[in-house]
Amino acid sequence: PFLRARKPRPQHWTTYSIGRSGMHLGAVLNTREKRIGVELYLGDENATAFFNLLSLEKAAIEQEIGAQLNWKELPTKRACRIITYLENVDPLDRIQWPRLCTWMQDQLEAYYKAFKPRVAALDADNYSPEEEDEV
Repeated sequence: PFLRARKPRPQHWTTYSIGRSGMHLGAVLNTREKRIGVELYLGDENATAFFNLLSLEKAAIEQEIGAQLNWKELPTKRACRIITYLENVDPLDRIQWPRLCTWMQDQLEAYYKAFKPRVAALDADNYSPEEEDEV
């Protein structure tokens, strides 16, 4: 396994290391919106630069993960996230737990495989805001 089991906590999310400070994989659930999700969270001063560098590989990343991802730059925050959801599920329904846990584990492993080498190679000096306008 790529990720170690985590001690249960009272939050609606848990995080996993991706090998670089300021970034992590996250597993989230939302009982109100009836969905669960897996994300790459970028949360340091280089979040926007790293987000935009990763977005240059969006098609390849989504193909490797096997899903269309939601790319959220979050310009009002010092963070960005790349997330995918499994919608119309009830995280409180214990009968659904095996299916939801399997989906979440599969997604976390796919995210880890796709993002781990890319995250390790990121260099904020390779980002120029002008590149965004040219795309």
